[in-house]
Amino acid sequence: MITEVKRIHEEAKAAVLRIDRNSEDPIIGSEKATWGSYLRYLGFHAAYHAGRAYPVRHLLGHTTPDN
Repeated sequence: MITEVKRIHEEAKAAVLRIDRNSEDPIIGSEKATWGSYLRYLGFHAAYHAGRAYPVRHLLGHTTPDN
């Protein structure tokens, strides 16, 4: 599984690097957000949800290693 996670990470990183945008360019349709702030937020958002996975599974009645 970790091999697949690493593969997806590398593909996502390569896709972001192919985007011809400056990190301070505004996001279309947003007056305040920039591409750089959006990418930083996406990293936080993914980490937040990764950290919330076990508590949510526990609330749904799943047996998780930390129960």
